[in-house]
Amino acid sequence: MEASPECFDDLTLEEAKKQIDELLERVKLTDLSEFGTYLVSKAVEARQAAKPETQAPASNANSKPATSMAERKKLRQIDNIRTDIRNMVPATALAENEKNTLPHSATFDGFTLENSLHVDSFLFPDEDIIDEYCDKGLLQRDYCAKCGGRDIAPLNFLSHSISDTQAKFIFNNILPKDNKTKTLVDVGSRLGVALYYGYYFGNFNSVVGVEFNSYFTDIQNKIVKKYKMEDKVKVICNDIRKEKDLLGSADVVILNNVFDAFVETNQQLEVWQYILSAISKPGAIIVTHPSIETSLEHAGIQDKIDITTSLTPLPIDYPASLGEDDLAEVLEFYAYTVNNP
Repeated sequence: MEASPECFDDLTLEEAKKQIDELLERVKLTDLSEFGTYLVSKAVEARQAAKPETQAPASNANSKPATSMAERKKLRQIDNIRTDIRNMVPATALAENEKNTLPHSATFDGFTLENSLHVDSFLFPDEDIIDEYCDKGLLQRDYCAKCGGRDIAPLNFLSHSISDTQAKFIFNNILPKDNKTKTLVDVGSRLGVALYYGYYFGNFNSVVGVEFNSYFTDIQNKIVKKYKMEDKVKVICNDIRKEKDLLGSADVVILNNVFDAFVETNQQLEVWQYILSAISKPGAIIVTHPSIETSLEHAGIQDKIDITTSLTPLPIDYPASLGEDDLAEVLEFYAYTVNNP
């Protein structure tokens, strides 16, 4: 018998959990990550749409915290770094002879090299700066879909860096606060965004970026030296597959779209097998974008690598203060802990 809508009114928390658990048992394993993201987004939508008289007040943990003077000083340093890097790189923030690469995922379906432009989300955090660069002819928003015609279409923007919103969320909501003896490793550190946020907001003993392109490691080293971060931050120019000991000692590893965009599909099985075996410290946290399950599925290797015994998904708290756009950005990130062997 089909249940009427009224049957789902006024569920207790335990009743709701039971129904979700029953539903999860019926979802395909390869769809669990995206389904989880969907559930979170719908829950946030429902919370934001709730009437004021029925909406429970947000707890202190979920309220937007006041920015302290010390935090504002750190954020000003991040802004100064942003400006410095914008002055070091071309508008597209691509290295010389670097091609604009597209991640191999459904998120970028319809993206082509002709209709896409790399606009770094860290260097261009708001529309005003993009408009300024467009006015100067350094960036453009549109392209001619039919050369010589009037079929003008908007360009698709993509970024290989994490944004400010994503970086703040990683260090405020995903990672633990007590990291005084711990090491963070950012794989494919590019412009170094995770390193700078890790230094100012992560409270780590050591922050290490591994990047195989010397153009980007030179930029990172200049910033690290100028802002006197050498006491904690180290930049390594190398292929991550040659840094097994580093990965094995890491307490936190960040993988931001590093393989989907830069490793050919036919090489991803080897790379993922190496990465998942090298990150071996029990309790270590892996932060990824997209989820590992999604990356494996996009590469067609989800049946060849089983992460269910080696990793445990880490629950993530999404503050009520997040707006719709910010929520969409942070929902792209997932976290796992490494199990005891």
